[in-house]
Amino acid sequence: MTFFSSFPEIEYKFGDEKTSDVFRDIAIYSTVIDQIKNEITFYEDYTIDENQRPDQLSYLIYDNPNYHWTFFLVNDKIRERGWPISNLEILNYAKKEYPNKVINTLSPLINFTSVFKVGDTIEGRSSGAIGKIIHKNYDLGKLTIQVTDRNFVAGENIQTDGTTELVLISSVVEEHLSVRHYENGGIIVDVESNGIPSPGVSDVPITILDDLHRQNNDLRQIRIIKPSVINQVVSSFKEAIKS
Repeated sequence: MTFFSSFPEIEYKFGDEKTSDVFRDIAIYSTVIDQIKNEITFYEDYTIDENQRPDQLSYLIYDNPNYHWTFFLVNDKIRERGWPISNLEILNYAKKEYPNKVINTLSPLINFTSVFKVGDTIEGRSSGAIGKIIHKNYDLGKLTIQVTDRNFVAGENIQTDGTTELVLISSVVEEHLSVRHYENGGIIVDVESNGIPSPGVSDVPITILDDLHRQNNDLRQIRIIKPSVINQVVSSFKEAIKS
């Protein structure tokens, strides 16, 4: 990328190598950008469209695709967390990162201290399904299960080896569609009551997928350098990193 040609060169040795290689010092950061961030006359707010690439946005705003790097310099969140992805990519990511099943129950899991532990194998009394508990959420009455055989079903009891204690399944959902937390008026609320999840009528469930969409939508809200000053800012930045 021609942008990096503006950065000074440094010598760097990898591991135990005795000779140095020459690289562009892309870690350098100019105070010009910090000054721009605090100067409202230099920027305006913008919402990135679905599937819009940085170079496409640069061309749309500045009639030049090569100013895409300015988006990352003036927006810490996309520099640190990455460019927003499409809704389909979010769904695929959620399914990959959260591939298990979640058993929801109204049984007070907090009462089961010696059974239904993380790592325990459980079995469905009706379905014959088998799985291993990999996470336990007392407040939400959730057991995240790595299923190894068949499918657990709502309305059946589950048990672990070596005990007659039973837990009744209220529902079974994909992990990425399970409730992450509840909110009321945009504020996260505690819905646990005596070891049983008891959300109020105004409490809204937020799933793992919902939360991922929120994070991605937050990345879409960025600041851009105004087209009227982009050439001035770019020139000042390049001069500053050369000095």
